[in-house]
This record gives sequence, structure tokens and C-alpha cells, in this order.
Amino acid sequence: MSFSSEIKNEVSILPIAMKRDVILAELSAILRLSGIYHLGTKQTVEIQTSNPASARRVYRLIQTAFPQIELQTNIETFAGQRTHRYGVIISDESQKVLDTLKIDPFSPVNVIPMKFYSSAQKQNAILRGAFIASGSISDPKSGNYHFEIYSNNNYLVKQLQTIFEDIIPFKTTSRRDGTVLYIKKSNLIADILDLIGANQSRLKYEKSVSQKANKNEANRLSNVDNVNIDRALSAGSSQVDEIKFIEEHGGLSKLDVKVQTIAQARLENPGASLSDLGEMLEPKMSKSGVKHRLNKIHDLYLEMIS
Repeated sequence: MSFSSEIKNEVSILPIAMKRDVILAELSAILRLSGIYHLGTKQTVEIQTSNPASARRVYRLIQTAFPQIELQTNIETFAGQRTHRYGVIISDESQKVLDTLKIDPFSPVNVIPMKFYSSAQKQNAILRGAFIASGSISDPKSGNYHFEIYSNNNYLVKQLQTIFEDIIPFKTTSRRDGTVLYIKKSNLIADILDLIGANQSRLKYEKSVSQKANKNEANRLSNVDNVNIDRALSAGSSQVDEIKFIEEHGGLSKLDVKVQTIAQARLENPGASLSDLGEMLEPKMSKSGVKHRLNKIHDLYLEMIS
């Protein structure tokens, strides 16, 4: 099961709001994003989804907001595929539902009236409905933090961006014959999960993001350590070569005793860091002190080969 499906399962079993206006707000997004309008002598409206839990929520929402309306359900199967499509069908009084939600099947605009997003609770319901209808979230374990809602109604996507601009700075982009509302910041995606009521999914999401960040930091530090080791080995090897050259040409006697001590320590420990070399001496020497004396060895080496 995908991460998006897990979240849709969670929000689909949330209690139905007590206020009818909040239910209508959620339905106004669902029907605009996943409603199919069959026009003719007998007009019907069908809401389709590939998630059975989402279909059950849509059924409950309509049944609660319009208790007098009889609903039908439908399951489509596709040959050779494991996927199913679940439909909730409004037939006899579909026009009443459309009129209540201010949906005109013939309009290319079909944006949500302000009365359906006049409060924070209604806005959250719209966001939840939009996600149930056509939203998806990438699994945070992949490291790709991405939330989106897709629609072929550009006006509706732009409106959703405006409704939530003070809370979530959504961006939009074109895809095929539609528009995508999206965000790619993990902390904001966690906020979205909170807004739509997916509290358990938010905790799981934040835990995955944190674990991914810790793993990345551990890898970064490991890489830094490896680079430092390589540098130390490379520097130590060069210093050993210089000391051996000086020794072979009788130049060590030109150095004071402390520098000769560093030279001997380096010959015995070619891979040690400057700090480690300082710890090996008696008395101990600071990293800067070790570096200063190794520089003297290097200067003598340059003098002897010039």
C-alpha cells in the first residue's frame, strides 16, 4: 500500500463534521475534482476513486448532508489489473446536490464559492476533500518530499493556491492537460497532514524525515572523516619522504632537539594526525606546535633541494 493510500485511509475514517456547512465544504472540493456528470434524460453524478475507504467517506458525507437522497455504488474492475475503481452515484436528485454546492457542469470555471471556505474549519475540510479526490504524497523514506493535488481545472487549482496562501505557500505547474498544486518542503507537508486530520500519518512522516536527516548527517560526517584521514595519510607520507631525504643527507643535526623529536615521531607514525602526534610526545604538544615544527622540517627540505 502506498503512503498516499495509508493517509487517505486514515482521513476517510475521521468522524463526519457536526456542522452541515463543513460537510458541504469537503464535498464541494471532492465533486469538483473527481465528480463525473452524466447529462441526458436522467442526469446523474458519480464520484469515482481508486481507494475504497475514500468511497465510503464520500458515501457517508453525502448521506449525512442529504439524508433524503438515495445513493448507489459501483465497482469497476480492469482486465489484467489488480486495481479497482469505486463509484458513488447520485441519480434521482443530483441537480439538488449540484445546486447546493454551486456546481455548474457546463461551466469551465467551477470555482468554490466563498461561503464554503469562510472559516479555518471549512478550509481544512476543502483541503481534505481535495486530497481525497486527487491528491498524493511521496513516501518520505524515498527522500523525495512532495505533496500535490492535480486537476484539469486551472481556475480551481489557482483558487486553492489563493485560499491557502497565508498557511501553505503552494506552487503550481502544468502537467499534460491539467495543473498541479504542489509543495516540496517536508515541514509544510507535515503541517498539511495536521490540517486534514491525519495525525498518525504526520507522526510517521516526521519520524521518517528525522531518520533520513540523521542518516544523511551520519554519512556526511563519515565522508568528512574519510577525507580528513586521506589528507592526513597524504600529508604524513610527504613529510616522511622529506624527513628521510634530510636524514640521508645529514641534515637532521641542523634542527633543534624538539624538531628532531617531531621528525622521529612522524617517521614512526606516518598516518597520525597533527593532534595525535602532539599527544604522543612527552611533554604533550599542541596541534599548532606540531604544525610549526613540521613546517621547519619542510623549510629545511626545500633549502636542501634548491
